[in-house]
Amino acid sequence: MAKANNTINPFYLFFQRISPKNAELATPFLNAVLDAWENGHSFIELNEQQQQVARQCSPLIAFAPDDTAPLILQDNYLFLHKIYHLEYSVARCLHDLCTTPPAIYAYNDLLQTYFQEDTPLFLESNLQQKAAVEKALRCRFSLISGGPGTGKTTTVAKLLALLCHQQPTLTNIALTAPTGKAAAHLQQSLINGLEKLSFRQPEIKQHLSQLQGKTLHRLLNIRPPLNKSEYNQQNPLPYDIVIVDESSMIELNIAYQLFNAIGKNTRLILLGDKNQLPSVGAGAVLEQISQIDEKSVLSDCVSHLTISRRFDEKSGIGVLASAIINNNPEKALNCFQQFSNEIIQKNDSQQLCEEYYDLQKDYWQAISENNIKKAFDCFYHTMVLCVLRYDAQRFNRQFLDFLMHKGHGKGFFNGKAIMITENNVTLDIYNGDIGIVLNNKVYFPNHQNGIEIPRINNFEDAFAITVHKSQGSEYNHIFLITPKKYIEDEEQNSEKIFDRSLLYTAVTRSKKTFCYIGDDLSLQNAILRQNKRRSLLGKMFNTMSNE
Repeated sequence: MAKANNTINPFYLFFQRISPKNAELATPFLNAVLDAWENGHSFIELNEQQQQVARQCSPLIAFAPDDTAPLILQDNYLFLHKIYHLEYSVARCLHDLCTTPPAIYAYNDLLQTYFQEDTPLFLESNLQQKAAVEKALRCRFSLISGGPGTGKTTTVAKLLALLCHQQPTLTNIALTAPTGKAAAHLQQSLINGLEKLSFRQPEIKQHLSQLQGKTLHRLLNIRPPLNKSEYNQQNPLPYDIVIVDESSMIELNIAYQLFNAIGKNTRLILLGDKNQLPSVGAGAVLEQISQIDEKSVLSDCVSHLTISRRFDEKSGIGVLASAIINNNPEKALNCFQQFSNEIIQKNDSQQLCEEYYDLQKDYWQAISENNIKKAFDCFYHTMVLCVLRYDAQRFNRQFLDFLMHKGHGKGFFNGKAIMITENNVTLDIYNGDIGIVLNNKVYFPNHQNGIEIPRINNFEDAFAITVHKSQGSEYNHIFLITPKKYIEDEEQNSEKIFDRSLLYTAVTRSKKTFCYIGDDLSLQNAILRQNKRRSLLGKMFNTMSNE
């Protein structure tokens, strides 16, 4: 463990005030835990020698959950005290949800109605979805996990229809997701799923079709500067059912605030893909829940959908995604020959501005027509994704220069795309929301009248975005720019970031074509590399279940 530079470490001064004698010993532990937290991990592991040193650091390191200290050592795991209690609290809330089942009603006749399948090809998929609904009907907490096209929102549409049938009045339902784009996608996907169903009571379809998606921050009414939810156990969310899409993006702190706000008679349903990137912030909530012990009570609440109706063995996107998550670089590389019209590889991005512009012709036509709705529809046809933020910024600069030479102007010209980087509750815009400039205003999907440009702060260009920022979105065509080795620090950073989950997430954002800008070695290394988040949430849950 590296020795801390105590002359510039503000925590060392804090430790000195609490315990001058042990500050020198404890500060390196704090530095290591903070570094792990910044990289998404909940704890660090200590060897026997390090544990002996740590046990000399009281009162700066606690050894029992109820003790108060900046750090806490449990077995050989060293946590920030706050992170330990967040994981424990999420596990406790989850355990309470799983061990208090809802009222059970007879659904057999209705189940058969909603799960009639005309196509034998989709029989197995239909059976998986039906089993997921039957599980969810018996539980207050449900997780429905699956990749693109496996029918998560179709399954939820049927589940909601069944739940609405049991209520004397129509059920109060919340649709939510970590980002505005993901929430809007959930809303539209639910509407599409409802269109495929035949309802005995038309008012149920009408009710469900009118549900509005909102971000988790809006649902929980999280406001700065404390960033705490208005809702908690004493003031729970006023819903019968809360459905959360893109659950892999939920960081630990938000997961706690959500779980803690679920009322005693409320169902919580999570949707997500366990193979996608984990949250930007600390934690691995979806992954921990997905990999829970099969003997645990939680296993009765978790369903995995594995059959994709969008991507089959004839789909290049589907075969490539399967090769990535199954750790098969050779099969992934073969996709570029086997599906050459759908899966493309290039070694450089020299012509990318021109290709991207050509694919966005409909977007620029909509801008010239002052048709902002059509512009938003067309903007999401194509996207340039980058592993590193540095590469996204670099391409955006190049593309803005390209657009200027094409006559689109500079500054806040019509058609400029921006992404919000900080929540603004007053304007109802949130981190990750994409806006389009038109006639001196910035329009967002939920702002029909636009927002004046001077009121918009904390944003960046959005013709290229990182893969992290793309979660919850789908595009017809994807270009993925892989990292280049600029300097040693960048190389090390890309080694840490560009892994199997990130590559899989990028590939599965595309519905039609995927262009990989990089060499064979970078693809192979990414598939073979899997950065696992360190978390004890699952272990804590299992311990509670066995008590």
